[in-house]
Amino acid sequence: MNQSLSLITDKNKEQVDKILKSFEKYLLTINTGVITPKLLDHIYINHNDKKIKIAHIATIVVKANIITINPWDKQHNKFIEKAIIESSLNFFPNNNGKQISIQIPPLTKEDRLNILKDFKKQGEQIKVSIRQARRNSNNLVKSYIKKNNLSSNLDKIYLNAIQKNVDNGIKYLEKCIEDKKKSIINL
Repeated sequence: MNQSLSLITDKNKEQVDKILKSFEKYLLTINTGVITPKLLDHIYINHNDKKIKIAHIATIVVKANIITINPWDKQHNKFIEKAIIESSLNFFPNNNGKQISIQIPPLTKEDRLNILKDFKKQGEQIKVSIRQARRNSNNLVKSYIKKNNLSSNLDKIYLNAIQKNVDNGIKYLEKCIEDKKKSIINL
């Protein structure tokens, strides 16, 4: 086995895994009717020209269908409220000066359909990213083999290994999509 070509296939597997990990994080931010602090994970405040996660500047507690945010510095209240309002979650925070509370209404059928639509769109973007990683790795393998005058049999071996990484990644992605789809529909 050629060590350089093995490194390319290993790197491809790492890239696919990294893409899937980012998708898993995205899954946690989807409101499926089960309310968790993770719903706010992709919301950042702008403070002193820095983007800061809400969880890094406040305590987030969930009770029933209410998210309560207790900023460690009360001056952050207005920044947190603004970031939540401007997010794609369509939450309407209640800021009493000490803490921010968000009452999460139950999802309607229309909400669920919109979530599924956005979810499928994100899934397709992830597939495109995985395929792009495959294309880049395939090009590296082909150019390495051509540059070093290696056997074309090696080409097939390593391209198949890369394709296997991609196939496994897409299979896992589709399972995640199907599981999340069921949780959205069955609530």
